[in-house]
Parts: sequence; structure tokens; C-alpha cells
Amino acid sequence: MNRIKSFIVNIKAYDLVTIIFFVLLTIINLVFHNVVELWFTLVLLNIGLILFVITMAYLEYKYKSKIIRIFHYWYLAPLVLLTFKEIYLLVHAIRPNDYDWLFIKLDRWIFGTDPTVFLHQFAFPLLTEILQIVYGSFYLLPIILCLLLLYNNKQTAFEFSVFIVIYGFFLSYLGYFLLPGIGPRFTLHNFATINQQLPGLYLTNFLRDVTNFGESLLPNTPNPAAVVQRDVFPSGHTMMTLIVMYLSVRLKSKSKYFFVPWGTLLIFSTVYLWYHYVIDLFGGLVFMMFALWSGKYLFNWWRRKIGKEEFEYNLIHQINNNSVLKSDKKKQVKYIFENIAGKYDLLNHFLSFGLDYYWRKKALKLSGLNSDSVLLDVACGTGDVAIQARKIGVTKIFGADYSFNMLKLFNKKSKWIKGKNIQLVAEYMPIKSESVTNITVAFGVRNFYDIEKGFNSFLSVLKKDGKATIIEFRLPGNILLRKLYVIYFNNILPLIGGIISGNREAYKYLPNSVEEFDKKVDLEVMLKKTGFSKVEKHILTLGTIQILIAQK
Repeated sequence: MNRIKSFIVNIKAYDLVTIIFFVLLTIINLVFHNVVELWFTLVLLNIGLILFVITMAYLEYKYKSKIIRIFHYWYLAPLVLLTFKEIYLLVHAIRPNDYDWLFIKLDRWIFGTDPTVFLHQFAFPLLTEILQIVYGSFYLLPIILCLLLLYNNKQTAFEFSVFIVIYGFFLSYLGYFLLPGIGPRFTLHNFATINQQLPGLYLTNFLRDVTNFGESLLPNTPNPAAVVQRDVFPSGHTMMTLIVMYLSVRLKSKSKYFFVPWGTLLIFSTVYLWYHYVIDLFGGLVFMMFALWSGKYLFNWWRRKIGKEEFEYNLIHQINNNSVLKSDKKKQVKYIFENIAGKYDLLNHFLSFGLDYYWRKKALKLSGLNSDSVLLDVACGTGDVAIQARKIGVTKIFGADYSFNMLKLFNKKSKWIKGKNIQLVAEYMPIKSESVTNITVAFGVRNFYDIEKGFNSFLSVLKKDGKATIIEFRLPGNILLRKLYVIYFNNILPLIGGIISGNREAYKYLPNSVEEFDKKVDLEVMLKKTGFSKVEKHILTLGTIQILIAQK
């Protein structure tokens, strides 16, 4: 059973959607076998492709080979084209009536004319040449984006992007069944004389032939309108290009400065070059929005099932060499706090309206600290918790933080802590076992790169009956309060924090980390699971703060 689970983990979200899509195509072939000429061949092909996808996942699981892993990433590129040809064999057989009349009517209703005819008056060879080259780059755009994500070690963002791209292609293919059409180059223009009516310079005719070949049109094909692929609505070129443009912007890739203008030209070229009606572009936009909305839910659902990190449009998954984004969470957290250390105290007090003083006092009171306690303040920052503990009589205090700049400021604020601070991560603490009675962590657990390991470290260094006290943010349960809290955290906090600290990206990370943490982690459950014998939970300030006291 464990081997099966280990194997299933290697089935990527894009493998799953591919398997489901080919199962669906198999069902379509079986249901319409009386009109699909090659239905039996297509059923065998689909079964073979399903087995191929499962085999790829199995080979990666068994051999852990880099070559197999790479092939597992990229088998989808040729598969998209192969699937496109199967759709060609299905659509016209199942849906023999074309709806170009409807698309023409809608374009005329919206614009009062035929957009392709209107644009033709502005056509000239150089523009046609440029737009034909841009149009021909369509399949390369998602590949370029995915390569950039791999290059920047954004594995989760890469897998999400691959999933959205393949999911988008499959949705557009299903869309062709709804309203088949052949496009304005056959209905509003003369396809046979297109090279004379819309000439380019050097590459246009060759690129047109390549495009025609992809749509099953060979040179001198008799009655090409009867043979061409029914792939007009929705515009797959528009849909997939918009997806790439959107991802490049949301992932904060500098490639957006290429993808956005290039993609805009590509979408314009679909009408200028007579491939699409404008209504097809609107259809592509609607399909793109649905793909991004539903695809994120489906991707994260599968990631949860296989125990992998979910995808969010946040700093962890974005490409931005000038932001706090780093290759892993440990480095990212360190980078953030190293850069905001100087303004950290001021912002904590200001953005919490001074309530952070109250939260720390309340937590220390609940923890039962006294003069005999030995306190280790983990993720101590500039030492506010430790300083407060000293005020109530605790003298044996040690500080631990991964940020050197934070520890340096702690030493500067409190001379008595010098020599008792150590730079470390909570997951690996080089501290003698059973040497402290209390551990405190204020607003730091969500920044651990492995919370369970961190808690295991706590158990190791705590004495018998020792306590770990955790203060952490949470989203309030009340819907109205939650909305107000999210508005403050996502908009006001980053704005003020960015102005004062000079690092707005860092203060975007903080609310993002709270929202993600609240969705995924139940601290009380995790503490018990790790091995703490007793856990108390206290909710403060309208449900926005939680204090947990965990006893070994």
C-alpha cells in the first residue's frame, strides 16, 4: 500500500488532467462510433496514451532519473499537437454544421462591419510579415514561460503553469464541439488568393503553409473549406496567449515585458491575418478566465491529495530578483527579516496599534514563568518577548533567531543578553537536550520552513513538563471581521509597512504568510501530533490572535 501511495505522489496534476481528458475522448469515440470513421483506432490510441502517462509517472517513481523526470515534464508538448489532430477527426464528424454565420452576425452587430475586412484597408507587407511571424510563435510562448520558471527553481509555479496550459488547451478543444467554425479566410475572403490579397515579404507564405499543414490543409487541396480543422471558436491562440501573459504578470517575471506586448500583437494578428472573427477572441477570453479560476482549485485539490505544496500567487512562487523572493523558504524568511530589522520594532507597535505589548504580557502570564525558569526565546527578533520576561523576574534567558541583523539589534537594546544569543533555525537547534523549562515563539512559527521539525526540536530541548508558548496570528471566524481584517492586512499593512521600511515586498509576504498558514495549519492539532501531552489554546482580540501553551 505504501508503494502505491509513493507512486501516486509522482502523478502530477497535469498527468491527472491528461488521463481524464483521454478517458473523455474515449467515451466520445464510443458514443459516436457510428459517425466517427476511425473510432476504434482512436480508442486504442487513447488507451495507449493513458498507459504512457501512467508509465512515465511510474518510471520517475522507480528510477529517480533526471532524464526521465525531464521527459515527464515535456511529453505534453507533442501530445498537445497529437490531440489537436484527434479533435480534427471528431468535431466535424459529430458536429457537421458550421456556425460562421453566427460569428459574422455577432461581429457585425458589435462593430457594424466585418473587422477583418475593415483592417484590410490598413494592411501592408511589412506589417503582415511581422504579424505572421508573431502568430507562428504561438506554441513557443508557454514553453518559454515554463523554462523560465524551471531556470528560477520555481518548481511548484512551474508545475502549476504546465497544468494550466494543458488544461487550457483541453478546454479549448472541447469548446470546438460547441460552435464549430472555419474562420473568415474562407467565408469573408478568398482563401485561394490570400497570398496575393494579403502579401508579406519573405517568410509569410512559408509560415502560412506551416499553419495550413497543422490544420490538415496541404497545398492545392480541393475544397479546403470542407477539409480544414473546425477550431475557430473559442480562439485557442487568444486563450492560451492570455494565460501566458497573465501568469507572467502574476508571477512577477520580467518576461512580462516581452509576453504582454508580443501577446497583444499575437491576439491582434488572429483577426488581421483572417484566422478569426473578433467574437472568437471574446470566447477565448471567457475560456481563459474559466481555466485560470477552475484550474487553480483543481491543481491545489490534487496537491493536497498527494501531500504536496499548494500554489498561490505569492512571493514564494514569484520570479522577481529584486524582491524578497529566494529559492527556498528558509532563505526567503532570512532575507526578509535581515532587510527590515531596523524598522521592525516601530512597525510592530504601529501596525498592531500597540496591542503587541498586551499579547506578549498575556502569553507570558499564561506560560507560568518564574524566577527559576530557563527561557529560550525562539525567533526572538529584537528581543521584545525576552525583555518582557526579564521584567517579570526571569533571569536565565537565551535568544535564538535566523536573522543576524535582528540578533545584533537585540544585543544593542539589551546588554545583558550578549553572549546568550545564537543564530539558528528552529528545526535544528544545537542545544543540549532537556536543558530549558520554557520556549517562547512570538509570530514566528508560520515562518518555519518545516513546522513539525521545529516542534520536535522543542520537545528535544525542553525538560520534562516544560512548556512551549506560541503567539500567532489567525483569521477571525466572523465573516465581517474576517473581510475587514483581510482588507487591512492585504492593503493597508503593506502600504504603511512599505513606506516606513522601504521594503513593500516584505510586508506583502507577511499577510500572505498569515492567510496561507491559517488555511493549512492547525497548531493545536500539530502540537498534539508531535508529542506534547497537553495543549491549551486562547483566542484574543476578536479572534485575530491565538496563544497556545503546549506542555511536554
